[in-house]
Amino acid sequence: MSQRFRFRLSGEVQGVNLRRNIAAYATVHGLAGWVRNDPGMLVTVEVEGTPEAMVAFRHWLESGLPGLRISIQGSEALEPEGARRFEIVRWWHRLA
Repeated sequence: MSQRFRFRLSGEVQGVNLRRNIAAYATVHGLAGWVRNDPGMLVTVEVEGTPEAMVAFRHWLESGLPGLRISIQGSEALEPEGARRFEIVRWWHRLA
């Protein structure tokens, strides 16, 4: 059974390869979804995978990014979409 979550991140999120690091983690761990920069120095991530993978992903966001200061400003459970890959998208795509 798959779960999908949206995370909104703030802090040191621009110019530090955060989106690329998130996409690499997601790809290596078999997660699907997307990440984008948003106006206002925020990053939004929608990620889908097993319940165990979702717990590990959130833990990684909270503590697995050495040298970066980010915080989760919000998270919400969403209906799984059956996504098959993870991508970096432009901020104007997938506006929620």
